[in-house]
Amino acid sequence: MKATVRKAALTTNGSQPAKLQNGLLQAYFPGLNELRALAALAVILSHIEQMKELADLPFKYWFPIPGKLGVILFFVLSGFLITSLLLQEKTASSGFIDLRRFYLKRVLRIWPLYFFVVGASLLVLNRLSPFEVPGLTALAYSRLDWKNILLLLCILPNYVEILIPYLTQIWSIGIEEQFYLFQPCIIKYLRSDAALAVATTAILFLKEILLLVNRFAELPLLHEIANQSVYTGCIAIGCLCALLCRNFPDWISRIIHHRLTQSLAMLLFVALLALISIY
Repeated sequence: MKATVRKAALTTNGSQPAKLQNGLLQAYFPGLNELRALAALAVILSHIEQMKELADLPFKYWFPIPGKLGVILFFVLSGFLITSLLLQEKTASSGFIDLRRFYLKRVLRIWPLYFFVVGASLLVLNRLSPFEVPGLTALAYSRLDWKNILLLLCILPNYVEILIPYLTQIWSIGIEEQFYLFQPCIIKYLRSDAALAVATTAILFLKEILLLVNRFAELPLLHEIANQSVYTGCIAIGCLCALLCRNFPDWISRIIHHRLTQSLAMLLFVALLALISIY
């Protein structure tokens, strides 16, 4: 791909395309579809075997890519794509980002399905005998207090303290929604890309920063937030990649399309799968 790839279009007001200065930040990246498919397959197959294990049925985690690794890949891709779109909008509209439009799109895209899954699990699936997980369903209901219900309703499922059948997957939705509550504001109000890179790097090391602070504060909640911030760090990696593509398009393009880079990437991927299967 040449550095002068066709310029991507971003709709900033619902109808008018915006012109961009480089072609590495696009509104759509068809080359990432295969990565999404691999990540989705890893997550789905992992959860199938997990449910079989919880139900005391024969199970085997046979897919070479673990489900957690698929989720982490989704986090990185999400950080890259959302940051790309926000940077496009900021460039095309002279620094302006429509936060109201961004949050409304996230709410309409995520919340209906999220609350549908929560309601279906708590009110339907776990109450139908064919879908009950022996021991686990009854235990979940016995520990389902108002605190955990409130956490679910506030889209904080990653802080729920109990394992609820058919809801074990929504913790990742909570991570993303919490991250994107603040990240668009950071991109909008930090004027320079250097400041944005520093802030994003701080998010990448947020766990270490919070644990250091908590050595003096000794707050259990802060310790839990630090543990959860490992995954926001994964999203931050994608954000940093988007910043690199924005500021060094020629350099990034030459590297990622070099045969040596692609060969090394394939070798590392195969080596990773081999290590996972062994250990």
